Amino acid sequence: MGLDAETERIWKKFQVEVPRWMKQSTEYIVELRSIADAIVDHHTDVIIAKNEGTKTQTVGGIIGITGLVAAPFTFGISLLLSGAGMAVGMAGRTSNNKSNSANDAYQKKKQEKVNEIVEQYLKMTEHLTGILTQLNQSLIEIERKRKPAADFVSITQGLVNRTQDALRTIRTVAVIQAELRLAWDIFPIMKDVEVLGRKITEISTMIGQIATIMEEERGNFEKTLSDIEGCDEL
Repeated sequence: MGLDAETERIWKKFQVEVPRWMKQSTEYIVELRSIADAIVDHHTDVIIAKNEGTKTQTVGGIIGITGLVAAPFTFGISLLLSGAGMAVGMAGRTSNNKSNSANDAYQKKKQEKVNEIVEQYLKMTEHLTGILTQLNQSLIEIERKRKPAADFVSITQGLVNRTQDALRTIRTVAVIQAELRLAWDIFPIMKDVEVLGRKITEISTMIGQIATIMEEERGNFEKTLSDIEGCDEL
């Protein structure tokens, strides 16, 4: 490449770090999309369980009322029916409570995993962007010192643009992550089934957006590495 020792060191580091970053990003993309689908599927299962619990609770109430109404005519025997109805109704309520608790715990676990992935991705991308910035600065310095002057304008401007794009990506992902945290934090206090469903869809969509941004950024860094390797001036 005809570079000085320091620039060569930075370049070699970039060559090593980009494929490593791409491999890890691919794993994150797959995992995020899997979580986005899983939380929707899980919520559907919870709704089914809640509906069954509500039906059981309703049936228990009907049985209990029937027993109380019939008591004077059955000499109290139907009170046994009323007691059975109460037991059935209690079972329905217990089923609903368990569904709520299980759903909250599941969502909390997925939230923690998504946050972990995004934090690691942002840290990795900031690190890679830092290496890119160092490489660009070194190339600009070589361009300034080399006699006759080296023409690195095309490649250095490309690196500047790539760095700016990467920083924008970092900011965008961080903003979506903040919105995602807010959506997940208010999720446990929601009780209306339809509202819960819309919120889950919203959360799933945001996770998918992060995965798509990661995918685009992966392609951008891959292209940057290829462009530098194919630069005749270097």
